[in-house]
Amino acid sequence: MEAIPVTAAVIERDGKILIARRLPTKAFPGKWEFPGGKIEPNETPEMCLVREIREEFDVTPEIERKVLDWDFDYGNGKKFRFCSFRCSISGEPKLLAHSAMAWVTLDELSNFDLLEADKILAEVLKKR
Repeated sequence: MEAIPVTAAVIERDGKILIARRLPTKAFPGKWEFPGGKIEPNETPEMCLVREIREEFDVTPEIERKVLDWDFDYGNGKKFRFCSFRCSISGEPKLLAHSAMAWVTLDELSNFDLLEADKILAEVLKKR
């Protein structure tokens, strides 16, 4: 099975990073994640990230640079290819597709029940 391409945003403001909790109706309900989503056909990772952040938070991200690409297999027949970018946003994000959001420091990330795939990105960020 080919990996599903997805994006993840490391949205930073005042030394903190935005994470969001998945809705109870979604896969992995209640888990925290870096915002993002599946890349649609004919869409670049950057285009996807802008679309997803607009849909999820009603703000437009300014993509600064790529952070990390990695593969993750949840063991349920679904494999993902992640592409993450460091971003900034103007304005206040609104909760449109999650049950909660939080601005956290890198050290505080370990206090949240992150998706397994997102723990990889969190560890890389802590080491930089």
